[in-house]
Amino acid sequence: KIYDNSVYFFVPFFLLCILLGMIFMSILSLFESCLIDLLNQFKSGSLDLSIDGCGRVYEYVRGISLEKMLQSTRVLSKLKRNFIICIQHTLSVYNVLNLPDFMKWEMDFAHQNSHLKVMFRFNQTVTFPAQLSPRLLPLPLRKKISEDICGLAQSLHVESMDWDYLLGQLAAEDPADP
Repeated sequence: KIYDNSVYFFVPFFLLCILLGMIFMSILSLFESCLIDLLNQFKSGSLDLSIDGCGRVYEYVRGISLEKMLQSTRVLSKLKRNFIICIQHTLSVYNVLNLPDFMKWEMDFAHQNSHLKVMFRFNQTVTFPAQLSPRLLPLPLRKKISEDICGLAQSLHVESMDWDYLLGQLAAEDPADP
């Protein structure tokens, strides 16, 4: 009974989170200078951005344009050098084909924010619902993507543990094996 009723809690909670996220992004632009002054008082800090693709892929996955989201991150250019920006990427069937373009976008993002340390994380894969797992794509296609991105990895600051995880997900023989 509790499980059946939990849907009634999670749906409004999820919608509230989306609304709060949009409100936060609007507030961020209104109080940009105050926020920058506050953040620059800290000796160091980090900001994690969940970006699962670029261009139309991001818009499809997140429901908002990447440019709109990045408007709220323009404040990053005013931060001192002691901040780390971490781009967190969750691999799914929606974005796995976009990985080479996404990694090129990441290199541009890191270059535009060169005064900050920019890191990239590839340590999450969608496994539920099962139809969103990137492992459902044919193995030869996933191996081709792996080959395409290997050359780009040298230019990015990708944690080796994350890189091994990403390549492991692309090379997995069994689509059902997490």
